[in-house]
Amino acid sequence: MAGAGSGKSRAVKTKRQVELPCEIPVTGAVISGAIDLLLSVDDTDKIQDAKVVDFKTMQGGPDAVTNPDLHWEGLSPQVQLYGRGADLVHGANARTGAVHLLKNSQRIEVLVDQDAVDTAVANVEWAVSRITEGDFPSAHPRRSASVATLPGCAPRR
Repeated sequence: MAGAGSGKSRAVKTKRQVELPCEIPVTGAVISGAIDLLLSVDDTDKIQDAKVVDFKTMQGGPDAVTNPDLHWEGLSPQVQLYGRGADLVHGANARTGAVHLLKNSQRIEVLVDQDAVDTAVANVEWAVSRITEGDFPSAHPRRSASVATLPGCAPRR
């Protein structure tokens, strides 16, 4: 391998994994899905950073972040939960993520830090608890028309 043992650093490799299945345990349920794309950058053959990308067959319009037809309160938590799945199931420390809108090739960054992931899990656990108690909510009480009111759901600018 070029540079091995010569004091030179090896070239950074980019790994791409597609349709990675994952099951994420939460209180009272298991979330099952497939990560559309997991990108990782690695220069020591170990995953050091990973990015979860979720593809959607949608169009973002001139400003996808403020487009009222895109429901970020649903799109962002999915990416955040996949970040948790990448970590738990595949050992990839996914702390960044994005929604990629296929119809006009826009990629919108989504926060996937621990607080955002914990909030996404808490929202799912809240919904599961309501459903198992026979109460079928249409929305989390903290959710409103503005995604900024639900922590961790607003896309990054």
